[in-house]
Amino acid sequence: MPEIRSRANQPTGLKEWIRRLLHSRRMPVWLVVLSFFENTILLLPIEPLLIPVMAMRRGFAFVYAGLLTLGCVLGAVATYWAAAAAFEPLVEPAMRAGGILGDFESVRGDIEDRGFWALFVIGVTPVPF
Repeated sequence: MPEIRSRANQPTGLKEWIRRLLHSRRMPVWLVVLSFFENTILLLPIEPLLIPVMAMRRGFAFVYAGLLTLGCVLGAVATYWAAAAAFEPLVEPAMRAGGILGDFESVRGDIEDRGFWALFVIGVTPVPF
């Protein structure tokens, strides 16, 4: 008769991948890469997933936080660069075609006139504003 094994203690593919990652020498690189993509294309934050890891390895919690911050900053710079490069050839004509270029220019004028406070209000106002 074949042996029936319980799947309760068997790791799933994702669990096993995370377990291998945690014990890998490349974990710092993966943290930066995952954080980079979280800030650019992923819709789910990875920080809540790392809270248990930081709790288990308290001595490295600030190192992990620093690596996540580095990845986020690199992702923000890359996103800014891509947006700046695509603005004139792609975004501006699309806004003109959609009839919202005037609204954009108004917001741009507010930011230039009021600087910090305009960005602060945009940053704390819930979407959609």
